[in-house]
Parts: sequence; C-alpha cells; structure tokens
Amino acid sequence: MADLDTKSHPRQGGPGKYVYLVKSRRAGGLSLGINLNADKKCNFDCAYCQVQRSSGGIPNPSIDEILSELEPFLKSYQQAGHWQGMQIKDFALAGDGEPSLFGPLPELLNSLMKLKTKYQLSAKIVLFTNGAKITRLDLDSVWPQYFGGNNQVWFKLDFWDQPSYLRVNGAKGDRGQVLEKLLHLGQRYPLTLQACFFKPEALAEVDLWAAQAWVDQLKGLLNQGLKVEKLQIYTLARPPKEKQLAPYSLGELNQIGSLIRSQLNLDLALYA
Repeated sequence: MADLDTKSHPRQGGPGKYVYLVKSRRAGGLSLGINLNADKKCNFDCAYCQVQRSSGGIPNPSIDEILSELEPFLKSYQQAGHWQGMQIKDFALAGDGEPSLFGPLPELLNSLMKLKTKYQLSAKIVLFTNGAKITRLDLDSVWPQYFGGNNQVWFKLDFWDQPSYLRVNGAKGDRGQVLEKLLHLGQRYPLTLQACFFKPEALAEVDLWAAQAWVDQLKGLLNQGLKVEKLQIYTLARPPKEKQLAPYSLGELNQIGSLIRSQLNLDLALYA
C-alpha cells in the first residue's frame, strides 16, 4: 500500500471497500475511516466539499459488510501491535456524505464499542456530522455509553448567519434548525466543533469580520449551555467543489485563531 499523506484521503486506501486508512491532521496520526455514505449522497452541498460526487457512488454498506472488513484488519493489527509503525488514533465515521443519515447507525456504534473492548483498543470513535439526523430517537439510548467510553462527536459549524449557511454549506431551510440540533446534543454532552475557513479566491484578504460573526454566534450558543470540548479550525487541504476557492496560509489562519483565543477560553487547534 502506498504511503499515506494528509493531502490525500482516498476512500479506497485500506482494508476494504468501505473501510479505509487515512493519515489525519486532526486525529494526529492513523485514522481508520468507515464510509457510511458510499452512495455519495449528502443533505449539504458545501462549496468547499472535497468529495468528487460527479463520479457517482456505490451502494451503502450493511453492518455485516463493515464488520467483515474491520475484523481481519484489527486481528492483524493486534498481532503486530501497529500498522506500518503507526497506532490507530480513531475510528472515523465520515466518508462521502452525512453519517447521521445512515440507517443502522446505532447498531454500528454499539458494534464498534464492542470491537474496542475485544481488541483492547484505546482509539476513540469519532462521529462526524452536520447535525442532519443527530436528534433521531434511536440514538438516545446509545449516547451515555458512547460518550462515557471516551468517544466523540465532531459537529460541523461553518456558518455564522443565514446567508453564510446558504452560501458555504449549500443547504436549504433555516440555519436555526441546525443550531437547535447542535444544542439538543451539546447541552448534554461535550462536542468538538469544526469550522472550515477559506478565501473566496486566491488574492482575498483574511475575513476577520466573518470570523468575529462566527465567534459571536458561538458565544450565544455557549450562553445557552452548549458544552464544547474542542474547537477545530481548518482550511482547504484538497481541491474543493468550487475551484476558485483558496486555502488560508498558516499565518492567515493564525490571525483567525488569535481573534478566537482573545474572546473564548476554549481548547483550539488550527490546521493549515
């Protein structure tokens, strides 16, 4: 298998059709990804999306298909004690769409927690989400054990007002519905918030006005009892859907980070 690179996250690089390996900036090492949306369907149409949806997808996996790919890899990993010298940092439920749309998600989370115990793994399970179905009732019984087992939910929060919600996330409806779902879970359990900041075109300056509006929105959520474990601010790492968009440099991203740190006492990580 070719060496992994943080600039390339192919879904085909790994143990099977649905389970893949990634060297992740945000995981801090080897991430075992599970593509729950292999059909490439998502309720958002983000301007910065780095999934090539035009190429089409394949049917979404069943629980049995996922486990049949995971088990042999985890057995060999346990026997070796590593994979190419790296330790598994997390199981990342992300892929080519919105994971909370995956029908048997509660069953999968329970199965992954059992695998962690079976193979004595310290790796956490990370559910990436834009909140689409995070309030579904069949997840409520899973959350206490899930969060109690040092597992996490990383919630996308790229917008700061209604126009930015429509423009950045290409979404329909009211951004307030997303914020309600965020609070529904985040008032009970600490969440990691993710935000992708980028330039509308290569020569644009850092948009500190947008960053301030984002901070003001988050302050309002914190005042309503939102629990935040960590903030992850990142920029483009691979070609986005809208080709004119450009990444921030580390120096530019640090300007946004400085603004956030001056007003919020939260754990913040920047990824350029």
